[in-house]
Amino acid sequence: MVRDSRTVIFSDVHLGTTICNRVAFRQFVSWLASDPPDRLVIAGDLLDFWRRSNAQVLVENREDLAQLFGIDCEIDYVIGNHDYAIWDIADRNGKDVLWPGDFRIVRDLRFSCGSHSYYVTHGYDLDVAVTMEGLPLKNYEAFAAAMCRADDTLGGLASLLWDAVSISGSGISWIRQMVAAKPRGDDEYRAS
Repeated sequence: MVRDSRTVIFSDVHLGTTICNRVAFRQFVSWLASDPPDRLVIAGDLLDFWRRSNAQVLVENREDLAQLFGIDCEIDYVIGNHDYAIWDIADRNGKDVLWPGDFRIVRDLRFSCGSHSYYVTHGYDLDVAVTMEGLPLKNYEAFAAAMCRADDTLGGLASLLWDAVSISGSGISWIRQMVAAKPRGDDEYRAS
């Protein structure tokens, strides 16, 4: 009996944060290793570098990541906004510095499985287009890259600021309106 091709796609584990459920992630990786799919697609934010040192996050999760990337299947790592630096780390040092195994790091992914075609993106690009009106994607990606290098304290502060600015998706529009507004003259503030 021939098994149909099987692809597993997951995202947003955020290893490195206190809200990450590492126990459930370990169970998931063990399950994958026990019955490997043909293709594994990590759709971004496997790691969270925004609030922690990249090196510290990688070292703390070394064993779990080695097991994940050691699974005998095709692996594609679609970068997310919180692990955007993985692209640069792999580019500077080589992917084998990160984890064993053969895997690709990509911005987005198109693939076919059987008679179906799929497109995978982390989604931050869609979020920028829909909720951050007027903000060029390259500017957001520069922000994401900077956040990945911000470490603990600065990363936490910048994250809070970004959350405040982008509340309900209207923060960017509000800032643009404030900047574009006609400055008030001093006479508006003088007592009559």
